[in-house]
Parts: sequence; structure tokens; C-alpha cells
Amino acid sequence: SASNTTISGVSAVGSSLASSKILVGNASDLAAAVAMSGDVTISNTGATTVGKIGGKEVSLAGNLTTSGAFATTLTTTAATSVTLPTTGTLATTTDVANVLDDATMTIGKSGSSNGDGIRFVNKRILFNKSDPVVCKAEQEEVSSAEILESGIFINDVSNNNSINYTIILPVASTLITAAGAKVGDVFSVLISCGNVSGKTHTLTLSSKDKDGGSIGYSTIHYLIQVTENQSRVVYFRVTSANAISIY
Repeated sequence: SASNTTISGVSAVGSSLASSKILVGNASDLAAAVAMSGDVTISNTGATTVGKIGGKEVSLAGNLTTSGAFATTLTTTAATSVTLPTTGTLATTTDVANVLDDATMTIGKSGSSNGDGIRFVNKRILFNKSDPVVCKAEQEEVSSAEILESGIFINDVSNNNSINYTIILPVASTLITAAGAKVGDVFSVLISCGNVSGKTHTLTLSSKDKDGGSIGYSTIHYLIQVTENQSRVVYFRVTSANAISIY
């Protein structure tokens, strides 16, 4: 009786097969010519192209390399476009929170070697340190460094004479050149007048700037004064290259 016999070792090379088709066993267990489809396509040279992953289109302009044998999940809630830095490590919100909780940070450009400042849209707000500057002269022009690194000014309570102290702020041009200030920067200072028994002390914060330049000590303006046992926080702003305003 006649029967089917499988012949092994026979090559299909040279047999007729349409361009870019491959032979796949069909549902009848017979070799059939089909086109590769789905996530991967094939050319008639045998080169394959991955155009999709899981049915979703993927487009790579360069190589994609991962390291570490760990699962990676990227979750988006809407259409997303992200530009990654060329180097570095991406931080999570938890990473940022830990830094803010556990570290002392200087954000923005420091005004001097120790001056701290925060800049918003290139405008600096200054938060000062706690070491006070003791004013000993009746008229004392304080330095940019004293503004940046202390910002607290007190009268000389060891002076047993009645005296009116006047603190003169640096001119705008000095703040700009010596402290790296920019027009729009805001600084804060604290003036505090201590009590001297039986004597009268006052502490006055002033400026010798106005539009057009310095006008000298003889016409000091923007006077803000505290008397004994009084303190006041004063803000001043660099309004131009030649002027500051006190608030």
C-alpha cells in the first residue's frame, strides 16, 4: 500500500518564493509563503526592522542603551515631550524633597564670598546672617560686604554719650561693582538701637544716592530712624545704576 514519507535534509534554496516573503507553517501544517507583519518587517535581503513594540510605534534617532538588570516603567498621563540633559542623573520629587529638608542651600548668585541670595527672573532677594555690625562713628558708611554678610546694624551701647548714629548705605554703583548686584535686586537690613542708661541714642539708616549719582553726605536722604529699644527691618532696592530706594 502507498503512504506519505517525510524526506529530511532537503533545502528550499532556489525554490520559487515571492520577494520579502518567508515560509511559515500554516494551520494545515504546510509551508506557506507569508509576509512578515506586526512589530517587525523584513526585506528581500533578510534585514529586519522593528517599527513597533507591542503594536505601538517606536522611532529612534540614535542608539538606546540601558544598564542594570532592573525593570523600567515610564508612566505618562497625556501626550508628553521631554528633552533630557546630555549627562547627569534625573532626580525624583523625593530626592528634591530630601535635599530641601536636609541641606542648607544657596540658590542663585552669591553677592560676595559669603553673601546668600535667591534670584527670581534675575532679580535677587537677600537673606542675611546673624552677626551684627556695631556702628561706632556718628556717620558711618557701611560696606557692601557688611550688607551682604551681616545686614544687622546696632549702635555702640558702650558709648556713654548721647549720640545720633547715621548708617549710610553703599551707593548703587558700588553695590553693582563690588557685590555683583543688578538693577531690581532687593536687600534687607535690620537696624536696632540699644538702650544706654541716662543717654539718648538714635540709629538712622540713610542713602546718598539719587538719580544722577551720589549727592554727598551733606544732603543725605531717605532717612529711616529708630530710637532706644527699637528695631526695624528695612528693604532697599537697586532702582538704577545710580539710585537705590528704601522701603
